[in-house]
Amino acid sequence: MALVPALAGAEAVAGVAAASHAAAPSSPQQLVRTAIGDASSKASAHVVFVGAPLAVVANDDVGMHDGIQTAVFPKPDAGELRAIVIGATAYVSARPSSLLAYAAGLPKAVAQKAGTRWVSIPSSSSLYSGVALDVTLPSELATIQPTSDVVELAPSMFNGQRVIGIRGKTGPAAVGFTSVTVYLSQSAHPLPVYATFSGPHGIGQVDRFSKWGKRIAAAAPANAVSVASLGG
Repeated sequence: MALVPALAGAEAVAGVAAASHAAAPSSPQQLVRTAIGDASSKASAHVVFVGAPLAVVANDDVGMHDGIQTAVFPKPDAGELRAIVIGATAYVSARPSSLLAYAAGLPKAVAQKAGTRWVSIPSSSSLYSGVALDVTLPSELATIQPTSDVVELAPSMFNGQRVIGIRGKTGPAAVGFTSVTVYLSQSAHPLPVYATFSGPHGIGQVDRFSKWGKRIAAAAPANAVSVASLGG
């Protein structure tokens, strides 16, 4: 889901990277592709999302096939939603259960039957993507990749780290948003540092990346009920 901060860089490395970038310029698209490739090679990361205008805050630990998300909603249904993805199965629970419909896309009748229990959803279900979105590293990296009208911004500093912003229109993975700016570390092996999204009606999000290569300890919750048994 996700203005905030992370990571520090060595000025010497940044200076070498800047010189390298000037000597052998890459297109904005190539810069993003390189960063996505380097990020994928790390296999995991911690991502903090802050959404507007509702100030939803989510903390995710995302891996290539597994992930864990905890999202806090201040309104209109104040509460917490948790999601876990393990391979081809997503698990979701929420307090209050109305968040299952409002935030996870489950039918209201299914959310009411689920209550506060964990619900398991296979990837074959049309409800899977609504829960699993951004809870794995590949899905998160897909959302931050501009697909058209891509431009490179002037280098800037972010929390002491030199970054390059790449702006463009979003692809289909960034549901609800129309524009994304991803800020990459200016280094020989660039990584996403943060990304900002905007969309209609004042909606927006900031995603902040850290802890690349962090081990993901996702485990299937006990006693989860299948979404099919709830009529979903």
